[in-house]
Amino acid sequence: MRNVKKFSLAMVSMLLVFQLTLGMSFAKEQEEDWGKDGHGNLQTLVKGSPIHGANGIAFHNGLLYIASVFGSEIVVMNPYSGQIVKRLGQEYGVQTPDDLVFGPDGSLYWTSLFTGEVGKLAPDGVTHSIVATNLPGANAIAFTRDFKRLFVSADFFGNGLYEIDPTGANTTPIDILKFPEYGVPNVAGEMNAMAFGADGYLYGPMYNKGRVVKVNVATKEITTVLELPQPGINPAAVKFDSQERLNIVTSNPNQVIRLNLHNMQQEVLANPVSGIDNLAFDSHGRLFISDASGGSISEILKNKQLREVSPAGMMAAGGVAVLPGKDGHDRVFVADFWTLRQYDGKSGTPKPLGKFTSAVQPMTVAPFGDKLVWTSINGNAVQIWDPVTKQVVQDYRDFAGPTNAIEFRGNLVVAEIGTGKVVMQNPAEVRTVLTTIQGIPFGLASNDKELYAADWYSGLIYKLAEGGTIIAKPNPILNGHQFSQPEGLALERDGHLLVVEVGAGRLSRVDLKTGTITTVVDKLQIGAWLPLLPPTTFFNGVAVGHSGTIYLTADKANALYRIRGDND
Repeated sequence: MRNVKKFSLAMVSMLLVFQLTLGMSFAKEQEEDWGKDGHGNLQTLVKGSPIHGANGIAFHNGLLYIASVFGSEIVVMNPYSGQIVKRLGQEYGVQTPDDLVFGPDGSLYWTSLFTGEVGKLAPDGVTHSIVATNLPGANAIAFTRDFKRLFVSADFFGNGLYEIDPTGANTTPIDILKFPEYGVPNVAGEMNAMAFGADGYLYGPMYNKGRVVKVNVATKEITTVLELPQPGINPAAVKFDSQERLNIVTSNPNQVIRLNLHNMQQEVLANPVSGIDNLAFDSHGRLFISDASGGSISEILKNKQLREVSPAGMMAAGGVAVLPGKDGHDRVFVADFWTLRQYDGKSGTPKPLGKFTSAVQPMTVAPFGDKLVWTSINGNAVQIWDPVTKQVVQDYRDFAGPTNAIEFRGNLVVAEIGTGKVVMQNPAEVRTVLTTIQGIPFGLASNDKELYAADWYSGLIYKLAEGGTIIAKPNPILNGHQFSQPEGLALERDGHLLVVEVGAGRLSRVDLKTGTITTVVDKLQIGAWLPLLPPTTFFNGVAVGHSGTIYLTADKANALYRIRGDND
């Protein structure tokens, strides 16, 4: 899996209490009929990738098995047609799988990145078990060539190489070694997707170190095989082909490189546009690659062209924002975890953003004048981005777990999960606490006069400003009405408040004058959640365009919806 910043241990511990009460994952969601109250027609403007990010891949009996961390599932695909044959989700014991491998009897093994476990599905396709535990950051997995030993590396949330018992009789991993820092203090080597060679060595990429190494698992000796020529190139995975050539995928730039270990000659096989996570060969020697950021699967043909097997697209539809376009159409921006995406608000056509320059993963996004502001709890970042220059113009890393950020009368308003506070920063960068919420401050909405903040946990929505003036002691609206896990908030032109209620799977409209609540649309496929991550990891956003058009994201459905406005 591509690089993921570490969450603070304190934050993770605080959020463990939600594991027993939250929704499950992206996996196994089916399309349902929509209900609506007559306020406009609903349209699927953009449908994302069929896979919520494609990570480790492996072939078995002619089918391609695809691990998806953020989908929390293993997708089984026909590699010729791209048809999804089956989805293995939590009913098979699958959670946050990052890599997978098949045993000699056809048993399927996978690593669970966030739970630190290794799972196993027996050849009967039904019986499943956990064969290893206590492996934070369990990432790459590989059998020795004789299938007698099984190894797992820890990455991102841990560091090291471990041997595990494939039978599960002993679930305690055997610690083989820790990887060195390779000259970068406090950043471990962290071996990613790996493979054993015919020489008995374990080959693997050190993602953050720009090198490929081989490990003698008997002596624990580590030898550098290849050091990539430029800093910042990240090798993500290696696999051997039938001629014992080592095939390597990298990001920054995205490349597939074939390395002849005898003469060290390199050949670039492909330069995919989208990101690469892993690779696999089928029984005929055909090479396939996976894409974590866009969810695509591609085959690299002999002429070095790519054949799309399963398309790329949004993989974790999150926050949504609207800016006016020169053609009169709304410019709709969606935070898609690894990147930011832009669409035409009328047609849903993707609009190129150029090279996305942020090093953090955007989870919410909102207008900030003619710019955009987004938050990344993963990177502990609030950034303001100029869509003209394509540059981050302000970068704040000192908010305490920012879950959302918006503009209010030229000020920056940020919700912090670390403190439970909603904080306002003026143009002079002086900060004021607007309120302290006992649960999880998440949803924010404003216009020139009013400002609202929602507590995801209690369901209360607070009014923080009225008539452009901050309220000294804000109180919940509607006499403390409890919405069901409110996330996205937006104010319509007539002053009505839109609320995405994740716990109820609906978008509600609140008449703030009368207190009347109506359903705009229900049966929404929303509320994705992954183990050990905060419930705010995925955000279901809502925004209103200049014509009154409503735009709505759905994380489980991986879609951007549109509800027509008055002037459409």
